[in-house]
Amino acid sequence: MSFLRMKLIKGKDYAYLVENLWKKEGKSSRQKVKRYVGRVYSFELKEDLNLGFLLFINEENIEKYVKSSTFMKIIKDLINWEFYKHGISNTEFNVELETPIIKRAGREVCIKINDGFLCGVHLERLINFRKAELEEDEDIRGYNLAKVFVDAGINVPQEVFIKIFERMGGINE
Repeated sequence: MSFLRMKLIKGKDYAYLVENLWKKEGKSSRQKVKRYVGRVYSFELKEDLNLGFLLFINEENIEKYVKSSTFMKIIKDLINWEFYKHGISNTEFNVELETPIIKRAGREVCIKINDGFLCGVHLERLINFRKAELEEDEDIRGYNLAKVFVDAGINVPQEVFIKIFERMGGINE
């Protein structure tokens, strides 16, 4: 299992993807750095607006929005919404979903927002999230999808999350 680890260097935080490795003999583990993720930039919430404000939709249109949008478009819209709420400039920080990576001045970076870190590692996990990879239990499927969003620092509104989950076939009827 891999996770992000922050390291403070000369007063600035940097993120690394780290993996726990268990020693065969004994009950101890060690951590191995898999890759450098980038400098961490932290942002606080500036304005708490609902997603409908940015997308010009109301609660009645959420289902239509989710059904008519690709998963990539929904992710991009949610990221733009978080950027807007946290006062993050789309011109300063470039989100490339195709790669996936977040860059500032041509370098890979990590953005700390809400309870997570928006970075290439978490974007990749979110984009590659597949129903087939999940456990059979509906509660576990929902938990895993929610965890991927939270790890990426994206607070998905409940009504949007439910529609995404339903669209992905997360609810057995």
